Amino acid sequence: MWIPKAWHYGVATVVFLLWFVSAVVAPWFLNGFDWMAVQEVWERWQTLNAGMVALTAGVVAFAGSQFWEWRSSLRRQIAARAYMPFVLSELQTYTAQGFELLLELLDRTGPNDRVEPGPLRQSPPELPEGFKNSFQEIIEYGTPNIRQYVSVLLSEIQIMHSRLQALTSSLDRPDYGRRTLLVLRINMLDYIRYLGVISTRVDLLYAYARYEANDVDPEGMLLENLHNTLSVHNVDVTQIEGLAEMLPPAVERANRSRAASMDDFLNQ
Repeated sequence: MWIPKAWHYGVATVVFLLWFVSAVVAPWFLNGFDWMAVQEVWERWQTLNAGMVALTAGVVAFAGSQFWEWRSSLRRQIAARAYMPFVLSELQTYTAQGFELLLELLDRTGPNDRVEPGPLRQSPPELPEGFKNSFQEIIEYGTPNIRQYVSVLLSEIQIMHSRLQALTSSLDRPDYGRRTLLVLRINMLDYIRYLGVISTRVDLLYAYARYEANDVDPEGMLLENLHNTLSVHNVDVTQIEGLAEMLPPAVERANRSRAASMDDFLNQ
């Protein structure tokens, strides 16, 4: 859908003013304020004048509808934003349970770097209800940075959830290692890193949700943020061999992540 920008309305205003001065004001001065002469000018240009009046009325009506649409969008954004702290809190509970599961599996790594099968103390976490709808409203009515940030976060959460479900399902099968893929220690490190990025994104979104910031920086994640997140979830980077080296590339990749935008589809 084509959406007019401010300069479009500026051009329309200039055109309207030129027509108004030329067709309405100038005839009075050029004809010595003679009413009959002005009438004759207006009659000769009747079609143009009628068209310009209709065009002006259309532009004003369209601008008014755009304004009220903007007001409605703003109200919906406020409503969705007010619900965000609760959604983010539930997502942090989800990531905490995910870390517990991954750390349990990491502890079950054998000497051959395979994760040993068997029943789990910690079942895979369930995604909180309603968070997708809340994120969808933020994506629809938020700022461009917020739309980009939340779109990437939503995609990452769904990918991580699918991985956790497939992981536990594979370990519970009696034919684990024969007809299913082996779960290795490197997989656990990669999942911990990926879940850490998700949890860090959620943390960085709190400032926007609490009205402490009016926007979010899609490239604002720091390595320190990721370390703090892992520490909060009892992931000791110094004690897990190989994990520390995986974190800087994870932050760089997270800051480069982009979701498809409207421009991508319009330019196809």
